Amino acid sequence: MEKIKKFCRNPKFIFRKVAGEAVLIPLTKEVADLEAIYSLNDVGVFIWEQMSEPISLEELKNRIIAEFEVDESVVMDDLSQFTAELLDSGVISED
Repeated sequence: MEKIKKFCRNPKFIFRKVAGEAVLIPLTKEVADLEAIYSLNDVGVFIWEQMSEPISLEELKNRIIAEFEVDESVVMDDLSQFTAELLDSGVISED
């Protein structure tokens, strides 16, 4: 039986709201790397908050649908793309 992939935050990124904008800032040797800041919209912030503990894409999808008025098929496509980008950038990891 295949293990369900779960995703969680990389603790080397910090979340801050700066001038009304939600951002993820990577920490390099305890110093913020301002060249690699990621800006998040409301759904991105919600996803980041949900990843405080390992969570599957299916669980994330269900929570997003419960929180926002969105179509299930759109959520899964966008969520898959978003998590792939975050994985590639090292913002999240697979648990």
